[in-house]
Amino acid sequence: MRHGVLGPRYAYDGLTDPVFRSQVVALLRGEVLPQAQSASDSVDREVRVAIAPGATAVELVRRLDAVAEPDLPGAVSAPWRDPDGVQKRSVVLRAR
Repeated sequence: MRHGVLGPRYAYDGLTDPVFRSQVVALLRGEVLPQAQSASDSVDREVRVAIAPGATAVELVRRLDAVAEPDLPGAVSAPWRDPDGVQKRSVVLRAR
């Protein structure tokens, strides 16, 4: 992809990456904490993880829908802003 200011950017589908999958499963099990995107070794306090101790697989939510109850067991939710600037919260990952 090309960013208007930053130039070329690279993206990939994390679910095809075994390291990504194992770390997300560890997150869902409560073995690791969510990390801030812009600061090394910093916990992201905006991300909520409803722990599922027996999680072995993960589903990436590819369409974000604002939900009232994102804290079901095995769900990871995070805030985002809609085009009008309104902050919402959605499930972004869930145990499968």
